[in-house]
Amino acid sequence: MLSVVDAGLGPAIVTSSVVRLDGEAIGQRDYHTQQRVVSLFPTESKAHSLRPGAVVLAGQSTCLLSLAGFGEDENDWFWDLITRRLVIEIVYESLYGGANFAVTPPVFRKKRLPPGRHPRSPTRRPRPRGLAHSST
Repeated sequence: MLSVVDAGLGPAIVTSSVVRLDGEAIGQRDYHTQQRVVSLFPTESKAHSLRPGAVVLAGQSTCLLSLAGFGEDENDWFWDLITRRLVIEIVYESLYGGANFAVTPPVFRKKRLPPGRHPRSPTRRPRPRGLAHSST
């Protein structure tokens, strides 16, 4: 699952977004771009758009992309997609002041693992305030 979490003190208001696949900008995070991405999937998926004006409440986690019945061994391609190929940048402003904050997923280093093995999570770092991406 790829999700975004508001780890700040107050609500965040989405002002814009950019979706990149393999380094190429393919559009903003909207229905049409979402459909373009999920059309690549060989299995059923769920996706949620964070369009301009959307509000993410403090502590709220919003699923951006997930697979039904995700299994690590049979869905290596999905892990590769959300950790290396797909980048969703979300630009937001704080309800309490401040604008043009941006969040993108962490950079994962390509690492050779035995088949069916995945890093469970990126190296732990102090949690930033504001929106934060999460891959699980």
